[in-house]
Amino acid sequence: MGLLDRFRSARGTLSAANLHGSWHLVRSEAKLDAGKGVEMEFRPAGELVYAIDVGDRWQIMQLTYRLDGAQLITDQPSKPREERTPILLEADDTLVLGELGARTWFRRGKKSAPAV
Repeated sequence: MGLLDRFRSARGTLSAANLHGSWHLVRSEAKLDAGKGVEMEFRPAGELVYAIDVGDRWQIMQLTYRLDGAQLITDQPSKPREERTPILLEADDTLVLGELGARTWFRRGKKSAPAV
C-alpha cells in the first residue's frame, strides 16, 4: 500500500465538521516533530489555530482552512499562499496529515494552548 493509498479513508468523505476541535501531535515522520507541545484547533468558521509550545511561551499561527476531497487546504492570511496537504481520518479517530512523503499523526484532546 502506497502513501497515497493510505489517504483513501474507509470512513468515507471527510467533512470539516469531523475536524472541529483540538488535535495534539502524537508522532511524526518529519523533522518538525516538536514533541507533545504541538496542537491544531479547527474552528467551524474555517479558522485553524496551529500552536507550538516552545517552553516559555506558545508560538501561535492563525490560518484559514478548507477541504477539497482528501486535501486540507490552508492559508496564512498575513502571508497569503495556499498549502495543500493530504488528510485522512482513520477508523480509530486519528488524524493523519501527509506532507512531502512524511506523515504526522494527531489525536483529539483538551485545548492546551492559550485562547486567541
